[in-house]
Amino acid sequence: MKRNILLILVLSFIELAAQTTVRRDLYTIPSSFMPQGFVLASVNSNGFSRLINQQTANLGAINPAAITLYENLSFGLSYQFETNVSPGWIGGIDYSRSRLSKPQSYAGTFKIDDFNVALAFHQQYNAIADLGDIPITTVERPDGTGETYSVSFDEFTDSYSILFGYTFPEDVHNLSFGVRLDYNRLGLKQKFYLTKKNISADEFSSAVGFHFQPDENIVVGAYYERAPKIKKKFLVEVISISLMDSGLIVSPSYYYLKSYQPDIINAALSIRHTETFSTVIDFTYFFWQQLIQNAENSMDVSASFIFSSADDMSWSCGFLFTERNYKNDLNSAFGVNSKLNALFLQAGIEQKFEILQVSLTLLSSYFLSDEWREQLIAKAGIDFYL
Repeated sequence: MKRNILLILVLSFIELAAQTTVRRDLYTIPSSFMPQGFVLASVNSNGFSRLINQQTANLGAINPAAITLYENLSFGLSYQFETNVSPGWIGGIDYSRSRLSKPQSYAGTFKIDDFNVALAFHQQYNAIADLGDIPITTVERPDGTGETYSVSFDEFTDSYSILFGYTFPEDVHNLSFGVRLDYNRLGLKQKFYLTKKNISADEFSSAVGFHFQPDENIVVGAYYERAPKIKKKFLVEVISISLMDSGLIVSPSYYYLKSYQPDIINAALSIRHTETFSTVIDFTYFFWQQLIQNAENSMDVSASFIFSSADDMSWSCGFLFTERNYKNDLNSAFGVNSKLNALFLQAGIEQKFEILQVSLTLLSSYFLSDEWREQLIAKAGIDFYL
């Protein structure tokens, strides 16, 4: 019985934490509520930067003006692997990544005169939220019948992008602009007792940014991204509690699926100190308050230190601090704010060949992170230049 009550509280909290407004005549399916599910898509062998990113595959997840740095026809592919987090959310909900065989990202770009064009894909959100086995209880047997049911949410959001970039003549100090248009597709596989439901929805989003290079050793840039706001009404067979017979009944009901992600502003600076050493600093501000009435806006801060050698090899180390904070009283009850902050430490290496580049990046948040964010992440990438 305690487990069932906790489940009701958890789902109620998820709804509060994931939505702004809910119509009174419709219920809302919780969506995109696992913090670990928001993929660190900009990670590359040179750190976390959304400004100077050495993996072509990441073009759909960074400053769109970054495509202007590519002079040749380029293709890239990456895979990302993450350890499970148990527990990863309120009520002992476990987190794991799904669709492990699918690439994290891929992209291709080419340049014509002062114009760049790119097509890109990346996984924006990827999470399985598993509540485990929950005992079935009745009025006559409040401690359980010996049977259990399971609840899980397997959700992803994929983004397909087209990017355009333009570089002004050199007398404008290497100023360039970029625009990105995204088609975002959400998929949700919900399992609740005997009920399974596959739901899909889609929405468009966009981003616009610039690069400015006052001299050959300094690059500054910023961009704004309008994130997708996905909403869909659908019919589902809902399980509710009966106090009369078996304890559970099934009835049809209309639900809303909502997956609102925050708009962001990113600003970054890259400085090449010597021929073999560079530093990149990134600030990314997330507008959570416009989506979630009990949330606070947050900022990610990262720094990367990049070393290169004469044999076309480079390696890097760096860090990313990321946070999520809520204001609701339920957060105080569950201690959410003390479990969501993470400090990721990063190490990466890449090797360039004649038309090929291979890279590997490792991340760990086990040292100075809260318990729901302790994780190991590995990302491998390959790029072709023609």
